[in-house]
Amino acid sequence: MDVTFAICCRNGERHLKEVLEALRSQKGVERDRWEILLVDNGSTDGTAAIFESVSQRAGNAPAMRSVREPEAGQRAARKCAVQNARGAWLCFVDDDNVLDEHYLARGLVFAATANKVGAFGGASVARLDRSPPPHFAGFASSLAVWSGGGVAKDIGLNRKFTAGLFVLRAVAIEAMSGPWLMPGRTPACPFGGEDAELCIQLVRLGWKIWYVPGLVFEHIIPANRMRLGYLASLRARQGGEELMLNLAYGPGGASLFGLWLLQVLRALPRLVFFLGMFAVPLRGTRWKNLSIALFQAGFFQYTPVALSKAGSFRRVACKPPRSTAERNNARSETT
Repeated sequence: MDVTFAICCRNGERHLKEVLEALRSQKGVERDRWEILLVDNGSTDGTAAIFESVSQRAGNAPAMRSVREPEAGQRAARKCAVQNARGAWLCFVDDDNVLDEHYLARGLVFAATANKVGAFGGASVARLDRSPPPHFAGFASSLAVWSGGGVAKDIGLNRKFTAGLFVLRAVAIEAMSGPWLMPGRTPACPFGGEDAELCIQLVRLGWKIWYVPGLVFEHIIPANRMRLGYLASLRARQGGEELMLNLAYGPGGASLFGLWLLQVLRALPRLVFFLGMFAVPLRGTRWKNLSIALFQAGFFQYTPVALSKAGSFRRVACKPPRSTAERNNARSETT
């Protein structure tokens, strides 16, 4: 089997039926070459019932299976998906992602010619239920709305979200087998960041992440997620997540304090500059400036937690990136 579409969700009944219908309607690929796998991450709503109802419908659809993962958190759900998938490639789909009907076919065309590529994805387009407010464009990247343009290319860590991302299953198993920094959001830790960490792990293991034009999906964004207060809080948390990841995965010989000081020196001038720019009414650009300022503010707002978590991780778990020889050996074993 070529591809497993893996939907990891918790209480995702609101849009799940539409997401599943879009997957079932993929064109140009034989049904026995792919499957749909739902990882129910402890849902208490109608998620399971909706999936069961859609899976029992007749039609030229692929195999549909569901598994339950009781441990909460995106990493646990995606690790469960990796372990239960049958496809050589996984494509992660969130419960608010509606894929273009040719997403699978175009992905398989690229996968057949990809060389030393561990993951690839496309563009995410916002689908809003009302007109976007003036500040929305400045925060779009925080909501995983992104495009890499019209040319296929190695994007490295420019796309740090896994929605719509094809990942070689063997590579995903390797990336998820070791210790991870991000525990998922808990009362003790405000950070998510599991998407970004997976991408970091792939690159550190020596695999390329590519952008492929023509791979497009809609990201459904409800009105309550466009409020400035919500977006400001989200952007600040993401600033803390980036700080935490930069500290944990920084150069092996650098001290934690040195890495932290470097982040502060980079962030502080930008923070002051953008806050100053926001005070000047420069039409629509002020909202973008504010979003960047709030992102940088997260470096300071969450510094104590980030230092503690990243410091513990570096002492016991973080290994330096692979050497060229190690990367070549891993690639030859996978291929």
